[in-house]
Amino acid sequence: MAYLVLPDGSLVEDSTSGVLPSGDLFLASGAGNSPPTFSGPSIGAQSGTVGAAVSNSVASKFTDSDALTFTGLGSWPPGLSVTSAGVITGTPTTAGTYTGLSVRATDTAAQTADSDTFTYTISGGSGGLTISNTLANVTFSGSFGTSSTGTLTSPPLRDNAGNILSGVALTYVAVYNDTTNALVVKKTGISTNGSGIFTVTDAAISVGQTYRLDWEDGAGRRRMPRATAS
Repeated sequence: MAYLVLPDGSLVEDSTSGVLPSGDLFLASGAGNSPPTFSGPSIGAQSGTVGAAVSNSVASKFTDSDALTFTGLGSWPPGLSVTSAGVITGTPTTAGTYTGLSVRATDTAAQTADSDTFTYTISGGSGGLTISNTLANVTFSGSFGTSSTGTLTSPPLRDNAGNILSGVALTYVAVYNDTTNALVVKKTGISTNGSGIFTVTDAAISVGQTYRLDWEDGAGRRRMPRATAS
């Protein structure tokens, strides 16, 4: 009696018993496990913006009969990665052009297929707090009340796209003497109003004196322009 050994390891009695030598085993050939393929379309050049979340699945660009696991190849933009499910995801943190990137698919037999090689370009985000006047010398309006308390009023704060930053809570506003660079006063609990304007009021602020104002919001965005109280 003879048996055939199927690709899955099972034994089947050979129908030609009496022709083959008794007890012999013969391996039945099969198709085996084919490696994955990158069927496309190509991933191609990608782009993103600092601070803007990314979620882009590329799993469907690969073909295989069994389960695939994905990884990213190359030096990816900080904040971005490829999940095991084949999703390019994350929030980029650093602007730049990142070349030589690809995605690799690995099947259950450790066979692999790589995507096309592509470039990821990350542009700068809206950036830090800015003011509408981008000159180094910025004149603020200022006034003295009856309590001899000085007030500096900012122009509207805008992001780099020109949008008014209304209702932005500032972690602090620090006022420095423009000549000596000494800290005059540091205030907390200040926010921009609906027009993107904030005010700093303190008796240490003098009319006609030029100051440097340093402010920061909760995201760490900041700017230090020059200001003159009037």
